[in-house]
Amino acid sequence: MKANVYKGGSHCIRYMIWKDTDNGPTHQTSGSVPLYPDGKRITEEEGRIKVLRILKRQGVKAYWDLDKVTHHRIEPDTVYLHLYHGRLDPDEDMEGFGTEGPLLGPFETVQFTYANQIRCISADGEEKWLNWDDNQLILHEGVYYGDCSFHSNKDSAFVGLG
Repeated sequence: MKANVYKGGSHCIRYMIWKDTDNGPTHQTSGSVPLYPDGKRITEEEGRIKVLRILKRQGVKAYWDLDKVTHHRIEPDTVYLHLYHGRLDPDEDMEGFGTEGPLLGPFETVQFTYANQIRCISADGEEKWLNWDDNQLILHEGVYYGDCSFHSNKDSAFVGLG
């Protein structure tokens, strides 16, 4: 599905969602986000961000901003999992912070199950499972990691402490 986004006078940001079919575009739904919710003014940009959230929930993949005459792809929200503080032997007495691990992802969903597994699901439905061992370490490709962090994009991943 696709959408058009445009300013509706001075009071709202409007959107119209449509779907391409063999017979041309078909209107699905439309709506608006007020720039004065509850009598309090929000900026146009804040209104556009609220519209973008609505479009994502509706499964829209791209939209035209008719005011700015620009086309935008809507990427799914993603999360990356960064493993660090690694060691080859789970019983190793650590003096430092171990080895830097991989940055895994992007994933749309990360789920913890039974406090011993991490289930990571990518946008195409592919699943990656990680397990905690008896020492509460995450095992990945033969390395045991003591720490992990979550990031909204690859650039925000930080290097393990140490």
